[in-house]
Amino acid sequence: MDNLNKIVYYAQAFANDLKYIYLHCMGKDFDTIRTLSNELWIELNAEIDEMSEILILNGIEVDNPSEIKSQLDFDTEWPATNNQIIQFQDFVQELKIKGSKYLLELENAALPKDIKYLYINFWRNKVLFRSQRYAVPENNFDRLGEDD
Repeated sequence: MDNLNKIVYYAQAFANDLKYIYLHCMGKDFDTIRTLSNELWIELNAEIDEMSEILILNGIEVDNPSEIKSQLDFDTEWPATNNQIIQFQDFVQELKIKGSKYLLELENAALPKDIKYLYINFWRNKVLFRSQRYAVPENNFDRLGEDD
């Protein structure tokens, strides 16, 4: 369980970024960004809770989330999201970058297999599939349903 602490820190950083996105989104997709970022934030907090309980049950100390800066290098490991205005494409880009990093860390985490499988499948859907679909240029949607 040596790297389980680290995945909790990544989850906390990802959750913090999603809350930041939630608070700083703007534009015509404001409601969509808020809904999606909040949904993902809720999922991450549930994962943080469950992973922390696993650590505690195994006698591993769980640090206060306020101490996260001493656990992760925010210059290289997890650059914080800090755009003052976040529009839909910014959200998609952040989801792809941060979600892919979180997925990689999940795959290497020493989690129980059943929990790990659930988390990985959830994030593959949300990160890989959805970010790819969200990245389709808007003008492509204008042609949907047209006969060729």
